[in-house]
Amino acid sequence: MDFAGPIFEILKCIGPPLCKYVEHHSKLDEYKKNLKRVLGELNNQKEEVEMRLGVECRLGKSLKYEVKNWLDNIQMIVHDAENIECTFGKGKCFSRARLAKLVDKKIQELKEYYQKGSSFTSLVIEAPLASGIILPTTKLAGETTAKKDMEEIWGYLMANEIKKIGVCGMGGAGKTTIMTHVNDRLLKETIIFYNVIWVTVSQTVDLIKLQKEIAVVLKENFKEAEDVKRRAGMLSEMLRRRRFTLILDDVWEKVSLEELGIPEPTEENGCKLVITTRSLDVCRLMGCKLVQVKPLSEKEALELFFKKAELDILKVPTLSEIVELMAEQCASLPLAIVTVASSMKGEHDIHE
Repeated sequence: MDFAGPIFEILKCIGPPLCKYVEHHSKLDEYKKNLKRVLGELNNQKEEVEMRLGVECRLGKSLKYEVKNWLDNIQMIVHDAENIECTFGKGKCFSRARLAKLVDKKIQELKEYYQKGSSFTSLVIEAPLASGIILPTTKLAGETTAKKDMEEIWGYLMANEIKKIGVCGMGGAGKTTIMTHVNDRLLKETIIFYNVIWVTVSQTVDLIKLQKEIAVVLKENFKEAEDVKRRAGMLSEMLRRRRFTLILDDVWEKVSLEELGIPEPTEENGCKLVITTRSLDVCRLMGCKLVQVKPLSEKEALELFFKKAELDILKVPTLSEIVELMAEQCASLPLAIVTVASSMKGEHDIHE
Protein backbone atom coordinates (compact mmCIF):
# COMPACT_ATOMS: atom_id res chain seq x y z
CA MET A 1 0.00 0.00 0.00
CA ASP A 2 1.35 3.42 -0.90
CA PHE A 3 1.33 5.73 2.17
CA ALA A 4 3.39 8.52 0.63
CA GLY A 5 0.41 10.48 -0.60
CA PRO A 6 -1.56 10.63 2.69
CA ILE A 7 1.58 11.34 4.74
CA PHE A 8 2.47 14.17 2.41
CA GLU A 9 -1.00 15.62 2.80
CA ILE A 10 -0.78 15.36 6.61
CA LEU A 11 2.58 17.12 6.69
CA LYS A 12 1.20 19.88 4.54
CA CYS A 13 -1.54 20.44 7.10
CA ILE A 14 0.60 20.40 10.25
CA GLY A 15 3.67 22.10 8.78
CA PRO A 16 2.70 25.74 9.47
CA PRO A 17 1.50 25.07 13.08
CA LEU A 18 4.69 23.14 13.78
CA CYS A 19 6.83 26.03 12.49
CA LYS A 20 4.79 28.42 14.56
CA TYR A 21 5.28 26.22 17.66
CA VAL A 22 9.03 26.12 17.14
CA GLU A 23 9.09 29.89 16.68
CA HIS A 24 7.16 30.50 19.93
CA HIS A 25 9.34 28.02 21.80
CA SER A 26 12.54 29.72 20.62
CA LYS A 27 11.19 33.19 21.50
CA LEU A 28 10.15 32.04 24.97
CA ASP A 29 13.64 30.66 25.61
CA GLU A 30 15.06 34.06 24.69
CA TYR A 31 12.65 35.80 27.07
CA LYS A 32 13.64 33.38 29.84
CA LYS A 33 17.34 34.20 29.38
CA ASN A 34 16.66 37.94 29.32
CA LEU A 35 14.52 37.76 32.47
CA LYS A 36 17.23 35.88 34.32
CA ARG A 37 19.92 38.35 33.20
CA VAL A 38 17.94 41.52 34.05
CA LEU A 39 16.81 40.06 37.38
CA GLY A 40 20.44 39.29 38.27
CA GLU A 41 21.55 42.83 37.38
CA LEU A 42 18.79 44.37 39.49
CA ASN A 43 19.60 42.15 42.47
CA ASN A 44 23.27 43.15 42.22
CA GLN A 45 22.30 46.83 42.09
CA LYS A 46 20.06 46.39 45.15
CA GLU A 47 22.89 44.75 47.12
CA GLU A 48 25.31 47.56 46.21
CA VAL A 49 22.78 50.20 47.32
CA GLU A 50 22.22 48.39 50.63
CA MET A 51 25.97 48.12 51.25
CA ARG A 52 26.46 51.87 50.64
CA LEU A 53 23.55 52.65 52.95
CA GLY A 54 25.03 50.41 55.64
CA VAL A 55 28.12 52.63 55.71
CA GLU A 56 26.42 56.02 55.33
CA CYS A 57 23.63 55.41 57.84
CA ARG A 58 26.23 54.46 60.46
CA LEU A 59 27.59 58.00 60.00
CA GLY A 60 24.28 59.41 61.22
CA LYS A 61 22.81 60.16 57.80
CA SER A 62 19.14 59.53 56.99
CA LEU A 63 17.79 57.41 54.15
CA LYS A 64 16.01 59.41 51.43
CA TYR A 65 12.30 58.62 51.03
CA GLU A 66 12.63 57.97 47.29
CA VAL A 67 15.42 55.46 47.96
CA LYS A 68 13.35 53.78 50.67
CA ASN A 69 10.36 53.51 48.30
CA TRP A 70 12.62 52.14 45.57
CA LEU A 71 13.98 49.45 47.89
CA ASP A 72 10.48 48.51 49.08
CA ASN A 73 9.19 48.25 45.50
CA ILE A 74 12.27 46.31 44.40
CA GLN A 75 11.46 43.75 47.07
CA MET A 76 8.03 43.17 45.55
CA ILE A 77 8.99 43.25 41.87
CA VAL A 78 11.91 40.84 42.39
CA HIS A 79 9.58 38.48 44.25
CA ASP A 80 7.07 38.63 41.35
CA ALA A 81 9.81 38.00 38.77
CA GLU A 82 11.12 35.01 40.71
CA ASN A 83 7.58 33.59 40.80
CA ILE A 84 7.32 33.94 37.02
CA GLU A 85 10.59 32.03 36.67
CA CYS A 86 9.00 29.19 38.58
CA THR A 87 6.08 29.01 36.10
CA PHE A 88 8.34 28.06 33.20
CA GLY A 89 7.56 24.54 32.08
CA LYS A 90 4.12 24.59 33.72
CA GLY A 91 2.09 24.60 30.53
CA LYS A 92 -1.07 23.80 32.46
CA CYS A 93 -1.08 27.25 33.99
CA PHE A 94 -0.14 29.44 31.03
CA SER A 95 -0.09 29.11 27.27
CA ARG A 96 3.36 29.78 25.84
CA ALA A 97 2.19 32.90 24.04
CA ARG A 98 0.64 34.29 27.21
CA LEU A 99 3.70 33.43 29.27
CA ALA A 100 6.00 35.11 26.74
CA LYS A 101 3.90 38.26 26.89
CA LEU A 102 3.96 38.25 30.71
CA VAL A 103 7.73 37.73 30.80
CA ASP A 104 8.35 40.53 28.29
CA LYS A 105 6.26 42.93 30.38
CA LYS A 106 8.14 41.99 33.57
CA ILE A 107 11.52 42.47 31.84
CA GLN A 108 10.55 46.02 30.86
CA GLU A 109 9.46 46.74 34.44
CA LEU A 110 12.76 45.41 35.83
CA LYS A 111 14.70 47.58 33.39
CA GLU A 112 12.79 50.69 34.49
CA TYR A 113 13.65 50.03 38.15
CA TYR A 114 17.29 49.43 37.22
CA GLN A 115 17.41 52.80 35.44
CA LYS A 116 15.77 54.45 38.45
CA GLY A 117 18.40 52.97 40.75
CA SER A 118 21.17 54.22 38.46
CA SER A 119 19.75 57.75 38.51
CA PHE A 120 20.22 58.34 42.28
CA THR A 121 22.83 61.07 42.78
CA SER A 122 22.82 60.36 46.53
CA LEU A 123 21.08 57.85 48.77
CA VAL A 124 20.94 59.78 52.03
CA ILE A 125 20.16 63.15 53.55
CA GLU A 126 23.20 64.76 55.16
CA ALA A 127 22.76 64.79 58.93
CA PRO A 128 23.39 68.04 60.84
CA LEU A 129 26.37 68.38 63.13
CA ALA A 130 25.83 67.03 66.62
CA SER A 131 23.99 69.15 69.17
CA GLY A 132 25.78 70.00 72.41
CA ILE A 133 27.74 72.70 74.25
CA ILE A 134 31.14 73.91 73.04
CA LEU A 135 33.40 74.07 76.11
CA PRO A 136 36.28 76.50 76.72
CA THR A 137 39.57 74.68 76.28
CA THR A 138 43.20 75.33 77.05
CA LYS A 139 46.13 74.16 74.97
CA LEU A 140 47.03 70.55 75.67
CA ALA A 141 49.98 70.38 78.05
CA GLY A 142 52.68 68.04 76.83
CA GLU A 143 51.26 67.85 73.34
CA THR A 144 52.94 64.57 72.38
CA THR A 145 51.56 62.57 75.30
CA ALA A 146 48.17 64.29 75.45
CA LYS A 147 47.55 64.11 71.71
CA LYS A 148 48.37 60.41 71.74
CA ASP A 149 45.76 59.87 74.49
CA MET A 150 43.22 62.04 72.64
CA GLU A 151 43.68 60.12 69.38
CA GLU A 152 43.24 56.82 71.23
CA ILE A 153 39.94 58.04 72.70
CA TRP A 154 38.86 59.41 69.31
CA GLY A 155 39.60 56.07 67.65
CA TYR A 156 37.39 54.24 70.14
CA LEU A 157 34.56 56.75 69.59
CA MET A 158 34.71 56.26 65.82
CA ALA A 159 34.89 52.45 66.02
CA ASN A 160 31.83 50.23 66.41
CA GLU A 161 33.25 47.68 68.83
CA ILE A 162 33.96 49.89 71.88
CA LYS A 163 30.88 51.37 73.57
CA LYS A 164 32.24 52.57 76.95
CA ILE A 165 35.55 54.35 77.49
CA GLY A 166 37.19 55.05 80.84
CA VAL A 167 39.76 57.90 80.82
CA CYS A 168 41.73 57.22 83.98
CA GLY A 169 44.64 59.01 85.65
CA MET A 170 45.87 60.91 88.70
CA GLY A 171 44.22 64.16 89.71
CA GLY A 172 45.66 66.96 87.58
CA ALA A 173 46.95 64.59 84.87
CA GLY A 174 44.86 66.36 82.21
CA LYS A 175 41.88 64.01 81.80
CA THR A 176 39.28 66.78 81.76
CA THR A 177 41.34 68.99 79.43
CA ILE A 178 41.75 66.14 76.95
CA MET A 179 38.02 65.40 77.04
CA THR A 180 37.03 69.07 76.50
CA HIS A 181 39.03 68.92 73.27
CA VAL A 182 37.31 65.66 72.32
CA ASN A 183 33.88 67.13 73.17
CA ASP A 184 34.45 70.18 70.94
CA ARG A 185 35.91 68.10 68.14
CA LEU A 186 32.83 65.86 68.14
CA LEU A 187 30.60 68.93 67.82
CA LYS A 188 32.65 70.64 65.13
CA GLU A 189 33.86 67.79 62.95
CA THR A 190 31.42 64.87 62.96
CA ILE A 191 27.84 64.02 62.10
CA ILE A 192 27.94 60.58 63.69
CA PHE A 193 26.15 61.59 66.91
CA TYR A 194 22.87 63.44 67.30
CA ASN A 195 23.86 64.73 70.75
CA VAL A 196 27.12 65.16 72.66
CA ILE A 197 26.26 65.51 76.36
CA TRP A 198 28.78 66.70 78.97
CA VAL A 199 27.97 66.58 82.69
CA THR A 200 30.23 66.78 85.74
CA VAL A 201 29.52 64.17 88.41
CA SER A 202 31.96 64.95 91.29
CA GLN A 203 32.38 62.97 94.52
CA THR A 204 28.72 62.68 95.50
CA VAL A 205 26.45 61.32 92.77
CA ASP A 206 23.34 63.53 92.60
CA LEU A 207 20.98 61.83 90.14
CA ILE A 208 18.45 64.68 90.08
CA LYS A 209 21.19 67.23 89.27
CA LEU A 210 22.63 65.02 86.53
CA GLN A 211 19.20 64.38 85.02
CA LYS A 212 18.47 68.11 84.91
CA GLU A 213 21.81 68.90 83.26
CA ILE A 214 21.32 66.20 80.62
CA ALA A 215 17.80 67.49 79.91
CA VAL A 216 19.17 71.04 79.44
CA VAL A 217 21.62 69.80 76.77
CA LEU A 218 18.73 67.97 75.08
CA LYS A 219 16.65 71.17 75.31
CA GLU A 220 14.02 69.31 77.32
CA ASN A 221 12.69 69.73 80.85
CA PHE A 222 11.01 67.79 83.63
CA LYS A 223 8.05 68.68 85.76
CA GLU A 224 9.30 69.61 89.21
CA ALA A 225 6.94 67.10 90.82
CA GLU A 226 8.47 64.10 89.04
CA ASP A 227 10.63 61.80 91.20
CA VAL A 228 14.01 60.34 90.19
CA LYS A 229 12.56 57.09 88.85
CA ARG A 230 9.95 58.80 86.68
CA ARG A 231 12.56 61.29 85.46
CA ALA A 232 14.74 58.33 84.49
CA GLY A 233 11.88 56.93 82.42
CA MET A 234 11.29 60.28 80.72
CA LEU A 235 15.01 60.74 80.04
CA SER A 236 15.28 57.24 78.62
CA GLU A 237 12.40 58.01 76.25
CA MET A 238 14.05 61.28 75.17
CA LEU A 239 17.26 59.43 74.28
CA ARG A 240 15.72 56.24 72.90
CA ARG A 241 15.80 57.30 69.25
CA ARG A 242 18.98 59.41 69.42
CA ARG A 243 22.56 58.39 68.75
CA PHE A 244 24.49 60.18 71.50
CA THR A 245 27.81 60.38 73.31
CA LEU A 246 27.51 60.95 77.06
CA ILE A 247 30.64 62.29 78.81
CA LEU A 248 30.59 61.94 82.60
CA ASP A 249 33.47 63.99 84.00
CA ASP A 250 35.07 63.47 87.42
CA VAL A 251 33.43 60.17 88.38
CA TRP A 252 34.40 58.88 91.84
CA GLU A 253 32.13 55.87 92.13
CA LYS A 254 30.07 53.65 89.85
CA VAL A 255 27.13 55.47 88.25
CA SER A 256 24.07 53.36 87.38
CA LEU A 257 22.99 54.28 83.85
CA GLU A 258 19.65 52.59 84.47
CA GLU A 259 18.90 54.70 87.57
CA LEU A 260 20.01 57.81 85.70
CA GLY A 261 17.79 56.98 82.71
CA ILE A 262 20.52 56.48 80.11
CA PRO A 263 19.97 53.70 77.53
CA GLU A 264 22.81 51.19 77.60
CA PRO A 265 25.22 51.89 74.70
CA THR A 266 25.09 49.01 72.21
CA GLU A 267 26.26 48.28 68.67
CA GLU A 268 22.63 48.55 67.55
CA ASN A 269 21.96 52.07 68.89
CA GLY A 270 25.49 53.34 68.15
CA CYS A 271 25.69 55.32 71.44
CA LYS A 272 28.86 55.90 73.49
CA LEU A 273 29.74 56.56 77.13
CA VAL A 274 32.99 58.23 78.24
CA ILE A 275 33.93 58.72 81.89
CA THR A 276 36.92 60.50 83.42
CA THR A 277 38.00 59.10 86.77
CA ARG A 278 40.96 58.59 89.08
CA SER A 279 39.83 55.05 89.86
CA LEU A 280 40.66 51.93 87.87
CA ASP A 281 37.94 50.14 89.86
CA VAL A 282 35.29 52.56 88.56
CA CYS A 283 36.38 51.85 84.99
CA ARG A 284 36.16 48.13 85.66
CA LEU A 285 32.78 48.27 87.43
CA MET A 286 31.26 50.33 84.61
CA GLY A 287 32.66 48.01 81.93
CA CYS A 288 34.86 50.63 80.25
CA LYS A 289 37.74 50.26 77.84
CA LEU A 290 40.66 51.82 79.73
CA VAL A 291 42.66 54.79 78.45
CA GLN A 292 45.41 55.54 80.97
CA VAL A 293 46.42 59.23 81.06
CA LYS A 294 49.99 59.31 82.33
CA PRO A 295 51.99 62.24 83.73
CA LEU A 296 54.16 64.31 81.39
CA SER A 297 57.62 63.20 80.40
CA GLU A 298 60.48 64.95 82.18
CA LYS A 299 61.19 67.04 79.08
CA GLU A 300 57.53 68.06 78.65
CA ALA A 301 57.23 68.94 82.35
CA LEU A 302 60.28 71.27 82.21
CA GLU A 303 59.13 72.95 78.99
CA LEU A 304 55.67 73.60 80.49
CA PHE A 305 57.18 75.01 83.72
CA PHE A 306 59.49 77.44 81.91
CA LYS A 307 56.67 78.53 79.62
CA LYS A 308 54.17 79.23 82.40
CA ALA A 309 56.76 80.85 84.69
CA GLU A 310 58.05 82.95 81.76
CA LEU A 311 61.62 82.26 82.81
CA ASP A 312 64.63 83.03 80.61
CA ILE A 313 67.09 80.28 81.47
CA LEU A 314 69.81 82.03 79.48
CA LYS A 315 69.73 84.99 81.90
CA VAL A 316 69.97 82.84 85.02
CA PRO A 317 71.45 79.41 84.10
CA THR A 318 71.41 78.28 87.73
CA LEU A 319 67.60 78.30 87.68
CA SER A 320 67.58 75.17 85.55
CA GLU A 321 68.53 72.81 88.41
CA ILE A 322 65.96 74.35 90.78
CA VAL A 323 63.17 74.20 88.18
CA GLU A 324 63.93 70.53 87.59
CA LEU A 325 63.47 69.87 91.32
CA MET A 326 60.21 71.84 91.39
CA ALA A 327 58.83 70.00 88.34
CA GLU A 328 59.76 66.74 90.00
CA GLN A 329 57.90 67.79 93.18
CA CYS A 330 54.85 68.47 90.97
CA ALA A 331 55.01 64.79 89.89
CA SER A 332 54.98 65.94 86.24
CA LEU A 333 51.24 66.62 86.55
CA PRO A 334 50.13 69.46 84.24
CA LEU A 335 47.71 71.08 86.71
CA ALA A 336 50.31 71.20 89.51
CA ILE A 337 53.01 72.52 87.20
CA VAL A 338 50.76 75.24 85.77
CA THR A 339 49.66 76.31 89.28
CA VAL A 340 53.16 76.48 90.78
CA ALA A 341 54.86 77.89 87.68
CA SER A 342 52.24 80.62 87.29
CA SER A 343 52.88 81.75 90.85
CA MET A 344 56.58 82.10 89.96
CA LYS A 345 55.92 84.06 86.77
CA GLY A 346 58.83 86.42 85.95
CA GLU A 347 60.63 85.63 89.22
CA HIS A 348 64.39 85.18 88.67
CA ASP A 349 65.53 85.35 92.28
CA ILE A 350 66.92 81.91 93.17
CA HIS A 351 66.01 82.31 96.86
CA GLU A 352 62.39 83.13 95.97
